[in-house]
Amino acid sequence: MKKSVSVIIPTFSHAGRDQALTRLVKDVREKGGDNLDIIVVDNGCSLSNTAFEEVSRVQVVKVPVIGLSRARNAGIKHAKKDILIFVDDDVVLEDNFFEKLLSVYEEKRDVLCVGCQVKLDQESRDLLASKKWLSSYFLRFILPPVYPAVLSSIKPPFYIIGACMSFRKDAFTLYGYFNNLLGRRGTKLLSGEDTDFVARIPSSQVYIQPHAIVATKLENKRAKRLFFVRRIYWQAVTDALLARVNGIDSLYDRGELTAFREVLKHSLLAAMRLHFTEAFCRMLRFTVFALRFTKKTPEYA
Repeated sequence: MKKSVSVIIPTFSHAGRDQALTRLVKDVREKGGDNLDIIVVDNGCSLSNTAFEEVSRVQVVKVPVIGLSRARNAGIKHAKKDILIFVDDDVVLEDNFFEKLLSVYEEKRDVLCVGCQVKLDQESRDLLASKKWLSSYFLRFILPPVYPAVLSSIKPPFYIIGACMSFRKDAFTLYGYFNNLLGRRGTKLLSGEDTDFVARIPSSQVYIQPHAIVATKLENKRAKRLFFVRRIYWQAVTDALLARVNGIDSLYDRGELTAFREVLKHSLLAAMRLHFTEAFCRMLRFTVFALRFTKKTPEYA
């Protein structure tokens, strides 16, 4: 591996996730080589002191205050390499992941951010297909619905998510760190810390490499109506905060948050198809966004 690389893996509530995390750490070392640094950020301090004994040079950073943005920021501050790759603690890397991702930094010297393709594994796709109530509306709250066919600069409808993304470390010197008000905090399913940070970087310096692929698993407990109701509630809270910071025009799907007649129409159409959960969630997101957007305080604790 030619590039100087640190892989940062935030993990929270480690109990029950040990097999996936240990497998990932071993996989990163095997596929990335000995020159790569691995930083596991233990958010909430739930890892044992003997974790990863079988893998060489794994740095474990303890962050007691819960928050995904805090964990990522701690990883940045401990990283010593030029390229920082963030991955979720349960992903599986495809064999040529590092080669495909790092080739973009080799070819485009001014690039500051490269996103990857994140897909569900086959077991998760089968699980979703078995949920007849789960319409296509919900899928984009799990992963981006579409990726470019080839290496592409960032532009609608494409966007980068934090499950797998990379940056030159210089990006954080130039544009700061992840917003601690955004990103998951324990049971609060806030998000948007990834898109908020990427939006600070000129779009000409942000790319998506669809051939750098990782697979992730959707746990059965998340393929339930209640989870998606909570997920969409917190998405609306996130949207309101992002709109107040960056403006409504910065939102990916602002029409679903501001055009009441369109929201009502699509909610009624969903109900007519007997997709009552979708109808409820469309109206929930619109209503929560409207209420939160007018709040005086940015704090959503």
